[in-house]
Amino acid sequence: GEKATLTVLREGKELELEIPSLYQEVPLVPVHLFNKPVPGPSYFIVAGLVFTVLSEPLLESEFGSDWEHKAPVEMVKSAIQSRADSRDQQLVLLTQVLAHELTMGYDHLENMQLIAVGDVPVLNL
Repeated sequence: GEKATLTVLREGKELELEIPSLYQEVPLVPVHLFNKPVPGPSYFIVAGLVFTVLSEPLLESEFGSDWEHKAPVEMVKSAIQSRADSRDQQLVLLTQVLAHELTMGYDHLENMQLIAVGDVPVLNL
């Protein structure tokens, strides 16, 4: 964050305002996967459940180039309108369930957001 000094006009008078810590806005859903703020693999597999981060390339691969009209509304809204609260915040999705006796009955689950693990909120992958 950098300090920013602004001059504004209020009721015909100039006022000097200072913002002590100004940060660039970070989209919650990345447009591309280059220069990731959190280095490491782009997926995580546990007990046959495949998790990854919601990104525009993922939306395009899942729903095609017209993903803005074909993807679930919540995903489109996050991709277009949402901003991250912190530089390392990501939307983690369960994208696939691998076939195994442990995952029988869960194979229909896909593209679901992972909100928390137990009582611990999920910040990123």
